[in-house]
Amino acid sequence: LLRRRRMDEVYARPEATLPLAVRAESADVGKRIKASKRKWSWEFCFGARGEVHRLELTVSVLTGKRSIVLDGVETYSITTMRPDFLHTLAIGPHLARIENHGDGFALALDSVRFDELRKREPARAVQAPRDEPRDLIDSFSEPTAFDLFDRQPAPPPPSFL
Repeated sequence: LLRRRRMDEVYARPEATLPLAVRAESADVGKRIKASKRKWSWEFCFGARGEVHRLELTVSVLTGKRSIVLDGVETYSITTMRPDFLHTLAIGPHLARIENHGDGFALALDSVRFDELRKREPARAVQAPRDEPRDLIDSFSEPTAFDLFDRQPAPPPPSFL
């Protein structure tokens, strides 16, 4: 028997899985000497509603150790004094590639450089449609002439004469 596939498995919308850039940072993070260790971090997601992933590359200038951390889990570590670096890792069906670029490192997701990716738009607040006009809603919150619980008239406003 053939397994029947869901429609979204067969006809997946490609725009729902496009990589989107969220943020990129680089900083000196050495313990005693700040410039002895550099950290590059990139935040991205796949699709507008996708989970945000954080990819970090830490490079020690003194020991040559390079480690890659994806979402808090170290996925790759190597110690070498070679100046060139290239590493590819899979994130689900997508490929991420980190390589030397000038004095730093560059990330490419699905063969598109991070700085060329579309930016993820921040979520906007959605307002529910109103059933009643705003004036009618405000009139219920204003005090009435009689207090409904005591059935006594409200005190008159103070006079300034």
